[in-house]
Amino acid sequence: MSLNEKLTERKAALAALTADVENGDAEAIASAKSIMDEIEGLEEAVEVASKSASIIESIKADDNTEKKEAPKSIGAKAADMVKEAGWTSGKRIDLQTPEFKSDPAPVSGWSENEQTHRVIELPHRKLVFADLFSSEALTGSSTAKEIIYEKPLTGDFGVVAEAGKKPMIQWDYEKKTVSIEKIAGYLKMTDEFAEDAAFLADTINGRLAHKLACKEEDRLVYNLLNTSGLQTADYDPSDNKGIAEAVLHAQGLIANNTDYRADAVVMNPADYEALRLVKDSNGQYYGGGFWNGEYGNAGIQSNPNLWGLRTLVSPCVTQGTVIVGDFKNGASVLRKGGVRVDFTNSNEDDFIYNLVLVRMEERVGLAVYAPAAFVVITAEADTDTDSDTE
Repeated sequence: MSLNEKLTERKAALAALTADVENGDAEAIASAKSIMDEIEGLEEAVEVASKSASIIESIKADDNTEKKEAPKSIGAKAADMVKEAGWTSGKRIDLQTPEFKSDPAPVSGWSENEQTHRVIELPHRKLVFADLFSSEALTGSSTAKEIIYEKPLTGDFGVVAEAGKKPMIQWDYEKKTVSIEKIAGYLKMTDEFAEDAAFLADTINGRLAHKLACKEEDRLVYNLLNTSGLQTADYDPSDNKGIAEAVLHAQGLIANNTDYRADAVVMNPADYEALRLVKDSNGQYYGGGFWNGEYGNAGIQSNPNLWGLRTLVSPCVTQGTVIVGDFKNGASVLRKGGVRVDFTNSNEDDFIYNLVLVRMEERVGLAVYAPAAFVVITAEADTDTDSDTE
């Protein structure tokens, strides 16, 4: 018997005693009190059961509801927006995606009411210059950021007499304004892309994101090399091992002149190639041959590190110039907002020719907090002055 059936039965039993209770029958009154207690308990049980059933049904409904998976890339999100807008060939379109912040740990869910989303990182397929640095986010409307950067240390601890004068130690700092640059570009494609979300997503994640990353790398290299206070060194270009030895020397300059330690080296592909082709007196490549490691000791490495430093090969650094530094601690990439993608076919005469303009942009800057944590090596015939600070 269910709770409701039992409750109904007990109420009927109470009703049957009504006449005897009204006549003052003591036995009927006692029975009625007992039945009323039962009814009260049953009503509470029915209420609890009803609430429990409601909660269980709610959980089942949530489990059965199809959850929309958060897009895993900027291209996938853009394709979703085009689809949700109901756009088809020949229809006017002007869409702006939210900004995408680089985040190696994508968050679940997606809020359409937020302007900025922490969802994906640009789909870098290789090590890029920005990966060497720390990263800091900027908010607000300003397009410049004032930072404090370190100048060389003045003074040091010394041994003094009991009542002698103590030496002063002073860390000098200076304010510097870092500009936040906008990097942007676009491409055009026929409007049939709206019927192929996968093609649109791959185009954004592929060609557009790749070109944006290349230009970002170019600007970050330029900004670092144009920072005052960097240490310098040079090498003899006639020595085929000159660059490698200069890189080791640069590590020493950083360690001796600062509290930092080099963690990476950046060089031009031509310089890296020249180093990989250097042989010893036995005709063996120092960096390993094209089938195996040096003297067959290990498997070949496609891009081995130089002196154990994380090595980035980039055409953004001119041939004959090498950068060694403590990238993680000495500088930081400033990012304002994230990557943004916009669509329109209302530009120029795109609507007439069934074309769609796809634009991608971001805002970044480079804050070099410790210029002396970096050494710029250049090719010079004179190696007598291979160390100084600007």
